[in-house]
Amino acid sequence: MKAYALLRLPTKDIPLTTKEAYLGREPTDLEAELAKSVAINDDGTAKLTGNRPNHISKIHVKISTSKRVSKTACKIFLDQETDLFSLQNLSKNVILVDRQPLATQEVKALFHKSLIQIGDCLLFFLLPNETQEKKKRFSKERRKQLLD
Repeated sequence: MKAYALLRLPTKDIPLTTKEAYLGREPTDLEAELAKSVAINDDGTAKLTGNRPNHISKIHVKISTSKRVSKTACKIFLDQETDLFSLQNLSKNVILVDRQPLATQEVKALFHKSLIQIGDCLLFFLLPNETQEKKKRFSKERRKQLLD
């Protein structure tokens, strides 16, 4: 199974196998239809169930059972314009990304080893090695173009 990124919690690793994922305490009605086709295992991985659509575009990841974490706290998605993963705060509570507060509806780009704090839950956002290498090559090429 191909993972676009990995969320590393203190007790488990959760692969992000879609380009859009919601993190929180539990899925809301927004993800009800999706919950029929995707089940999240105890280890945080997603598995497809019987009534699945042909293409799964997003999942909900349960990161905590604490009331300090909103039911749907944030959305991690691949920004098509920048080709970077970004995090959008969907809760009323402040989320910290790399120790910087993120207000409600605010969006911030995620990088390899970005530290995310949602309520009492602390996790790292990790990118696969091949993605990091592509980004480094792209950055070098882009810098070279800008300097020329």
